[in-house]
Amino acid sequence: MNDLLNLFIYIDEYLIKSLSSVYLNGYIDIRTSKRICDNTLAGRIHLDENNKTFCSDGKSRIYNKGFKTNNRSNDFNETNCYGNDRSIENRLFGRTEEEIKRIYTSFEIHNTMLKRMTTSKVVKDLENSPLVDSHISEGDFIRTKGCITETSLSSYLDSIISLIECFPLEILDSLLKDKNLGKLNFSIILNLLKTIKDKLSLNSTEDIIMNCSNYTAILNTNSKYFLNGDCYVFDKCNCNCNVLGKVIKVCTNNNDCINLLRKLTQENYYIDLLKSIEPYLDLLKNLNIPIPKCPEPKVKSPAVLIAPISMYF
Repeated sequence: MNDLLNLFIYIDEYLIKSLSSVYLNGYIDIRTSKRICDNTLAGRIHLDENNKTFCSDGKSRIYNKGFKTNNRSNDFNETNCYGNDRSIENRLFGRTEEEIKRIYTSFEIHNTMLKRMTTSKVVKDLENSPLVDSHISEGDFIRTKGCITETSLSSYLDSIISLIECFPLEILDSLLKDKNLGKLNFSIILNLLKTIKDKLSLNSTEDIIMNCSNYTAILNTNSKYFLNGDCYVFDKCNCNCNVLGKVIKVCTNNNDCINLLRKLTQENYYIDLLKSIEPYLDLLKNLNIPIPKCPEPKVKSPAVLIAPISMYF
């Protein structure tokens, strides 16, 4: 009953519908009814009238051995014909067509599918299990619970970009005189940060860091799947959240980690680049300008990378 009252903030409908074809019926039904009536009226009238008249008049004389015979004939023949043919026809046809379909909401599909997967022991519950002892691997479906943190590289980059853009670049670059910090200046740094931010935001994906009981979960979310586009990724920051998802990577070795810059493909280069701009930001900090702290790009073991199917409270 509690699952039916969950408050969803994130649901991947594409994954839900794909999984429903495996664990549910695989189709959606809709019921429609259509009634068709045909009414036909046909009529025919045929009238036939014919009038014929025939008259003849004749006279003849016959002499036969002294006898004389006179014959006279007068014939009259009249024929009247009248025909009347009428017909009428009325036909009524009725036909009922019914098409049956059934529509489910994404929430109903989600709850039904979750029950089916749980019954089939397809979903592994990590809520109270240590990651090392859970025996999960890439491709497994898991359900876990944790606290959404405020750690976000994208938010950090947004803050630094907004801060630099608040000042004229000429003034910021003038602070670099006689500092011997290198070839960079604030104009170059601004362009570099914007490039990193754009690459991290490709296809609207963003990492959410969630602290679980004994490990860290990185949720690779897509902003398009937050309900109705009205829910922001960090609206529920520092709140506990339930997650159903598919495991992408598991880190249990001490030397292993999940890099938040993995999307840029050259992880170490961008880590060094972010470190190289710290002295420039320290100049602003020395002027009593608050500077946000850069998150650690590497999330150390134990950690798990998850493609979330749904997030709910």
